[in-house]
Amino acid sequence: LADNSIAAENVVMRASHTLSFQVPKLAFFIPGHKVYTGIIHLLDIGLDKQFYDDEPAQFSTLDPQYISSIFKSRNQFAHKYNFGHALLYAGSKNMMGAAILCAKGCLRSGAGLVTVSVEDGTQLIVQTALPEAITSTEIDPEKLSVKKSAIGIGPGFELSRSNNDLLYKLISGYNGPLVIDASALSILASGIDGFQHRKKQQPVVLTPHTGEFEKLFGKDDNDLERIHTARRRSLELGCYVILKGHHTLIACPDGQVFFNTTGNAGMATAGSGDVLTGMLTGLLAQGYSPTDACLLGVYLHGTAGDAAAEKMSQEAMIAGDIIDCIGEAFKKLRGG
Repeated sequence: LADNSIAAENVVMRASHTLSFQVPKLAFFIPGHKVYTGIIHLLDIGLDKQFYDDEPAQFSTLDPQYISSIFKSRNQFAHKYNFGHALLYAGSKNMMGAAILCAKGCLRSGAGLVTVSVEDGTQLIVQTALPEAITSTEIDPEKLSVKKSAIGIGPGFELSRSNNDLLYKLISGYNGPLVIDASALSILASGIDGFQHRKKQQPVVLTPHTGEFEKLFGKDDNDLERIHTARRRSLELGCYVILKGHHTLIACPDGQVFFNTTGNAGMATAGSGDVLTGMLTGLLAQGYSPTDACLLGVYLHGTAGDAAAEKMSQEAMIAGDIIDCIGEAFKKLRGG
């Protein structure tokens, strides 16, 4: 370097290709690093498989083999009640599209029945767009949650005192699987420590994007700190934190962290998260464990997004295209 150039220790190579050994490294999943790594190639150096399987890892990636191992094939003699009844608190008079996207994602994930709690006067919107769904104008969770296998809340939700009360009634009174997303996360930000008692019951699943994550847990200086914050807060609160992004992160209350390997930038579109909330709720309603539902739901959501991008392009993709490709994601998982 010339005498007036930048110090050598501050120079970072912007590689077109990066060769790494055996397994991905945490640095590869940090958004700001992509410009420096280019295309990543993993080289097999003959690491002993038994060592690989036995060595504990704090961070893992989702691969088709692992996801296939948790996927449950259907009993051919089953009926709709074997696949759960999901309840969705979603939508408002100006945001009924979110409720429809969420409900479609829930049904397409395999839930036997889906009930959508809606404001009076909006039932026709859901019934017209999605005749397979049930609608109810009942708000009281003590009444509406009876015989429901899982509940999702938040997509298209209005920020109001009544919805604030509803959310905390669900947190304290509903013992089944609960997915919290979108506007419900904004409500929760004022009292994030309120559901620690649910460690002894069903852990809550939180699905924030980066902005919602910061409202819940505060700002971090960089992406690596955000990863560690997600893991730490998941442990402290006994909940699942699904931090949405290119490699969506799933932090589990046992300390494990997974990075998704499916999906693409075309999924950065309005309603994509509503679809994911519906899918997660649908899988939980079917009896998947919270961990398996989170991993399978995120992976399938990304796989459907990849199929949609191949058909529509990343630029033209909308959330409804992801829903239309959930079936292809299931078939790919089954090797079909």
